[in-house]
Amino acid sequence: MNQIEQNAEQGALFFRRTLLSDRVARAEAEERIRKESSAGVAAPTVRQTERIGPTFSLIVGTLGRVRELEKLLDSLVGQSETEFEVIVIDQNPDSRLAFLPGRYDGKLNLRLVRHPASGISAARNAGLHLAGGEFCAFPDDDCVYPAGVLERIRKKFEETGADGLSLRVTDSRGRCSAGGFMGYRESRISRSNVWRCAVSPGLFFRRSVLLRCGGFDESLGVGAPGECFSAEDSELVLRLLREGRKIHYLPSLTIGHPAPSWTGNFLRAYRYGLGMGRVLADYDYSFLQVCRYALWQHLRSVQRLCQGRVCQARWHWNMGMGRLAGFCRRNRGRL
Repeated sequence: MNQIEQNAEQGALFFRRTLLSDRVARAEAEERIRKESSAGVAAPTVRQTERIGPTFSLIVGTLGRVRELEKLLDSLVGQSETEFEVIVIDQNPDSRLAFLPGRYDGKLNLRLVRHPASGISAARNAGLHLAGGEFCAFPDDDCVYPAGVLERIRKKFEETGADGLSLRVTDSRGRCSAGGFMGYRESRISRSNVWRCAVSPGLFFRRSVLLRCGGFDESLGVGAPGECFSAEDSELVLRLLREGRKIHYLPSLTIGHPAPSWTGNFLRAYRYGLGMGRVLADYDYSFLQVCRYALWQHLRSVQRLCQGRVCQARWHWNMGMGRLAGFCRRNRGRL
């Protein structure tokens, strides 16, 4: 590398560091204003100050889906809350999504960003550092947003003063599609209910809170290096809870997401289980608790087998075994 190339690379690195530092400082200022306002100190709210950026930043990591992504974007066009941006992190090896900015020009504040690094968590973190919204969400590329949901979420943030909100994730028939049961009772999220009340497509956070905690753990989630293909959302919520953050579960608000496919790659089910098992170990859950989470999957496996749903039975069984293996391997320093 010659001197000119070295100088260019150093300049680019300095620019990225300066941009990140500016965003963190701005996020800290917004959070300080919010805390002062909630404590009764006469201070303008973020929405009353001269804001830079929209109310929401919706960060979508995508790979291999086009029609599903278009369906998500179409559901955003008619939202009553118009102050939001969509940041699409394109992890495809080709330019199949190059048409999106033109198609939604004048309809959405949309940015398409090519990001070759693998892993959904890496994509979300890349989008987080580009975001300018007061609140951030991370819809999957096959989600659908119901009409008016962003406006209702904004109002809930204003009413509760929460650091994060979790919505119920359902399919087109209104059934839970998050891979397990999500309750119907509004509650404060804690260690005991995080695994059934916090799923990434339904999570919304204050951007300042995410920047301060460092975003998602990039060793977790689909496509991550290694074998832990899940629990990046639960790990993030548990980390925020450990910092004393307040996160509410609101089952009256929903995000659309199709039910998981039970056919094909059963190794993926095992890797999903590995991720959860690892996080259970990292956050000091007992072996008895881990056995309970694994047993739940095995009971579902037996139920599906009795119904003649062999593929679903294998999927649940592998998921349960992965949870046990992830917990044990992490405690032995092998994961």
